[in-house]
Amino acid sequence: MTMRALRSTARRIQVLQAEADELYAQLQRLTAAIAPWLLELFGVGPISAVGAAGLTVGPRSRAQGDEMTQSGPPVPLAEGGIAQFEALADELPRLLDRLRRAPVWSSERDGPLPAVPGVYLLSEEHPIYVGQTRNLRRRLRQHGGISSRENQASLAFNIARRKAADHPSFNIHLKRRALEADPAFAQLFREARARVARMQVRYVEIDDPELRTVFEVYAAVAFGTAEHNSFETH
Repeated sequence: MTMRALRSTARRIQVLQAEADELYAQLQRLTAAIAPWLLELFGVGPISAVGAAGLTVGPRSRAQGDEMTQSGPPVPLAEGGIAQFEALADELPRLLDRLRRAPVWSSERDGPLPAVPGVYLLSEEHPIYVGQTRNLRRRLRQHGGISSRENQASLAFNIARRKAADHPSFNIHLKRRALEADPAFAQLFREARARVARMQVRYVEIDDPELRTVFEVYAAVAFGTAEHNSFETH
């Protein structure tokens, strides 16, 4: 269902871009035929001219027309950009199957993790977290490292903060560094790092940074790790 949705969205973007380009061309022809003098005014384009002349184009409401008046011509898409995204999307099911079937890494059996780029899955009885990195060995070491800070062991920090939320004595709304400095929270953080260090690790090597980024989100949704995978940004 996700793959069909991605392809459908990509095709819809192409259709809408073509419709927008055609409408803009119609506005240019209409304005040139009815009120060409408006186009000679500084800062006035076809969309602004249509609004100023009180013309109506297509079935849009006046409110929609006002929005168009401010928008200007559509931003062009990169040539081949949609096709490139579709090519990335085509890789996702294959990569997901590889990650699902990947053996659990064991330091005793397999030695150190390779220092290569890839996407990894941390699990206990069920999937917990999906991440991507340029260096699997360094990133996984940071996740469970004894001395890792809040910005290095982000999963462990969030696990500790969720646990702290159950205790009214903690102010979990403090900045991350301030919370980390709290001795009581530091103990929860140490326990969480130890827990993450015991988690099962599976991974797939992926060199392409764009494919890694798209696949990280795809895998997190597919494995249902939303509790610990948040893609919210500032």
